[in-house]
Amino acid sequence: MAGEGPAGCCDDESDFCVGVTLQFFLAAILLVSLFSFYWVVLPGWLSTTTATGAASGVSFGVSYALMLASYLRTWLTDPGSVPDGWKPEEEMGELKYCRRCEQHRPPRAQHCKQCGKCVLRMDHHCPWVQNCVGARNHKYFMLFLFWAFVCCAQYSASVLFLFVKIFRGASAAAIRDLGPNFGMLLGMEIAVSCLMLMLGGLGGWNALLILRNQTATENYDLDALRRVRRKARHPYDLGTFRNVQSVMGQHPATWLVPLDPQVAPTARPAARARRASLSRGEAAVRSNRCGLRCGERTPGGGDGARVNARAGVSLGQCGRKAQCASGMGVGKLSG
Repeated sequence: MAGEGPAGCCDDESDFCVGVTLQFFLAAILLVSLFSFYWVVLPGWLSTTTATGAASGVSFGVSYALMLASYLRTWLTDPGSVPDGWKPEEEMGELKYCRRCEQHRPPRAQHCKQCGKCVLRMDHHCPWVQNCVGARNHKYFMLFLFWAFVCCAQYSASVLFLFVKIFRGASAAAIRDLGPNFGMLLGMEIAVSCLMLMLGGLGGWNALLILRNQTATENYDLDALRRVRRKARHPYDLGTFRNVQSVMGQHPATWLVPLDPQVAPTARPAARARRASLSRGEAAVRSNRCGLRCGERTPGGGDGARVNARAGVSLGQCGRKAQCASGMGVGKLSG
């Protein structure tokens, strides 16, 4: 892309350093928590030979594995790059032009200066994963937050029960048996509890945005618009269940597993869009449903132009067999 460095490289060296530092910090927390849980907490609280101890060990291991898999998929999955030279096959109205990439970008796409590219349905750039959160990896990001919260809750509760067991007996010998591990567990309990609260707040906020089919950028823009027009509404709201499907996948049974989402191919528009008469542009977008969750202003639209598409689905899951350029979900919008 013209005017940018290689995709995936940060423009500012300090951003890269911050991201690497956060990743090392996260890796240290993960390794220490794994070691301390299986070699200190679990044997001291519940014997691994008991059914309860074995169940606790398996439960934490499964949660830990799902969290790690979700993190790796968030980090290593392309968030949904707009192919170089992308152009719509048919008139889509007023598409935004990216001066840095020197090309038009699809609806809901934003340019990330850290990654040096336009990202489909970009939510934000996350320094913890050194990647953007976009159309292709949003589900994995949410699963990482969820399973990390579950792991923190399990670890914090286990350490707390271990401390209660020790101090109830008021046995100095039991504390001495822990040795230097006591200080480590106390420090980890504080750190993990704080991390759990942070993950809970961040995950809850992102879950709320998904229920509304909004990205963080769109939520900010909508809040700013509502200061001017109190009745401004988000145009991509499909209804709560289908909003979740558009990110997490068609089948609820796979929502908590870091697998590629199979998005519902026939997402219905919101009730207000069903009541409205469709313009020619709206009908064209709805009939093709390319994987952009697309929608744009009507041709020649000004301040009063309505956003066309009220319906849309995730990448590559079109109502018809739309041909997607470079497998990125930026497909042909012609009939």
